[in-house]
Amino acid sequence: TLGNIFEYNFPKLLFKNSFFNFLIPIVILLLLMLLKRVIKSNLINTVSENLTKDAYLSMLNADINELEKEEVKGAVNNIQKNSNYIAKEYIGKEILGFYELITGIVVIAFSGLFVDTIIDLICIVSLAFYYISIKTAEFSLKRSVRKLNELECENINYIKDTFTNIKDIKLKNGNEYEYNIFSRKLNLTKKLQNKKDLKDLISSQFMSLIYMSLCVLSVISLIRPALSSINNNFVSIGNILYFIIVIPILYNRMYRCLHKKIGLSYIDIENNQLNILYSLHSESKTEPITSLDDIISLEFKNVSFVENDTNKEMFSNISFEIGKNEKIAILCESKDTKDALYTCLNKLNKIKTGSYEINGSDVNKIRTPYLRELITSLDYNTNVLNKSIKENIIFPNELDEYKYNDALNKTGLKEMLSFLPNGEETIIDFNFIENYNDIINRIIFANAIYKDSKIYLLNDVSKDLDFDTEKYLFDKLNSLKNKMIINITDKVYLLSHYDKILIVEDGKQIEYGKYDDLMADKTSELYKRVKSVKIKRKIKN
Repeated sequence: TLGNIFEYNFPKLLFKNSFFNFLIPIVILLLLMLLKRVIKSNLINTVSENLTKDAYLSMLNADINELEKEEVKGAVNNIQKNSNYIAKEYIGKEILGFYELITGIVVIAFSGLFVDTIIDLICIVSLAFYYISIKTAEFSLKRSVRKLNELECENINYIKDTFTNIKDIKLKNGNEYEYNIFSRKLNLTKKLQNKKDLKDLISSQFMSLIYMSLCVLSVISLIRPALSSINNNFVSIGNILYFIIVIPILYNRMYRCLHKKIGLSYIDIENNQLNILYSLHSESKTEPITSLDDIISLEFKNVSFVENDTNKEMFSNISFEIGKNEKIAILCESKDTKDALYTCLNKLNKIKTGSYEINGSDVNKIRTPYLRELITSLDYNTNVLNKSIKENIIFPNELDEYKYNDALNKTGLKEMLSFLPNGEETIIDFNFIENYNDIINRIIFANAIYKDSKIYLLNDVSKDLDFDTEKYLFDKLNSLKNKMIINITDKVYLLSHYDKILIVEDGKQIEYGKYDDLMADKTSELYKRVKSVKIKRKIKN
């Protein structure tokens, strides 16, 4: 009975054990492959993400003048592309691929020691000679390619020269002469091409096949039997078969290792473009001041500015001061001077001489992001973002319903948005919004009001507004309490809303004072200009 039970169950047990013995390694192998793939993918994506983020942050923090360079613009456009290429192609395929292959070679070589030490050492030594042979062949191939390229360029130039001088060649009856010379050049090119193709063949898989064949033959028929007879050992057929299978794998891995591009020259273009961004001069240097008490004064003291690119002086010795809840208008006709004053006041550009202070503190010592919280800057180039109207108004802050509705009401947007199909969620698009320019300008003012900054800096911001809208928006902005307002403009009729007036002409300060005092002086420049505008309006009417 026991014999029958054993005879009946043994095949089942054998099959069951064989099945699980086969299944378990396969499952473990699949899990390890999956784990490797997940880790590798995560590493590549992390590298790409960090490269992109660092380059993007460097761009955001960079001095505005450096961002105007063409090489920087090109690097900015390729941030994502370059980061992905370095992470996926270089790190993922080349570097990690190289280490995977090297690890495989080491593991196979080490494992072979336990199968047959002598044959394994033969294989390892042959790999060293294979490496030297491949590198020598590739070096020779590169020289041939370089010579061939030079000769082909020479042939191209020769054809061009012939075409240029074709009239003289014909008149001098030199057709056959030129043909013979060019034929000799082509014959030389052909010989070089043949040599190059042969070297290409040798340095490719052909070299691997030769080495693999020699190594296998030496193991089977020459070296190992000889050593076995000397040592009175017998060659294991299993060992020989093992190495016949392993040798091609070793050579294949070595060949692939040799052609992995692990040098930094492989990513020169991408690396250089990202380095352009990483090395951008930051507008934030040593800025110890991160907060100020209530803003009570802003002062320009004999400030001059020279444009970096042209070395042209945009303005010189400008001085003014305003306090809390004061407004100043800077009357200026020159667009270049207005822009220079604007960029210096919001710290996009650094002044050359003089000092610019807030609460008696040098602006260069105030942390730039904090300064941008203090100052809301608007000019004729201020753009909206490709976001919804609501997102543009609250950008870059979180939503505060009270402040948001206040900004809508003060700019007259509340009623206008009710006529849009998607209301405040409307994505700003020129093609789908009526009165596009009017709404855009109101959104820009709404964003300024929503930010509720201590200082408002304006530069020709009302350039494209009609008179009624301009008056309406400026009245609302000027009615804000406890704000400093600086308006750089060429519109004389706006000046009556301001406490102080600074007149700049040809980059020079020609008049500065309180509006009422200057208007009381009939010899003042302000009085003359206001009077001139009023006369022109009367004549026009």
